[in-house]
Amino acid sequence: MPNAEHQKASDITYFYDEDTNKAYWGARHALDGYTENYINEGVKKGNTSDIFPLLNWNLTYSEAGLYDLKAPNITVISDKTNVDKRTIEYQLKTNRQAEEIFMQSVSSLKVFKLVINGKEVELTENKYTKNQPLLWTYVVGQVGEVTVEITVDADDSVEWIVADRAYSIPETKGERSPEYSTYGDNSFVMKKVKY
Repeated sequence: MPNAEHQKASDITYFYDEDTNKAYWGARHALDGYTENYINEGVKKGNTSDIFPLLNWNLTYSEAGLYDLKAPNITVISDKTNVDKRTIEYQLKTNRQAEEIFMQSVSSLKVFKLVINGKEVELTENKYTKNQPLLWTYVVGQVGEVTVEITVDADDSVEWIVADRAYSIPETKGERSPEYSTYGDNSFVMKKVKY
C-alpha cells in the first residue's frame, strides 16, 4: 500500500480465460519500469470487463503468453427439483492453491436460498440478471475448496463464471523498484459452466 516512504503503487495481474484460451497482463496503476516488463506490446487501456467479465477495474493491459493454469473444478453433488424450485449443490476446488474462489451468475436467476459451506447467506435481493449478476467470493485458504448450495426457480437456466485468484503470478520478469509499494501481484483463472 502507498505510504510516506513508498508513495507510488505498482502491481501486475495475470488474467486467463480457459474457455477462450486467451490471457492478458493488466496493471491498475500507471505503468512503471516493473510493469512494463509485462505490458509492452499491443498496449491498450480499458476495463477488465473487456477481457475478463468477472471484474470491473480500469486498467492498462496487453495479451500474455499461456501458462499451465486451470480454472477451478466444479462438481455437482446433487441437483433436485421440488415443484417450482430447483436446488443444486456444487463443490468448487482450486487446481493451483489459489486463495479465493469466485462464482458469478451469467444467466438470469431468481434465487430463493444460497448456502456457502453450510452457512446461509442473507441476500439483499433475489432476482439477478446478466447486467446485475449474483457474485460471491470465498477465501478458501489451505483447504482449497468450498461447497455451495443454491435454490433457484425450477425454470431458470443456470450458467456461471467460476474463477479463482492466487496472490502470485505465473512468471516474474525483473524486480519492482523499492520506490513503489504494492497491493500484491495476483492471477485469475476462469471458465463458464452451464447446468
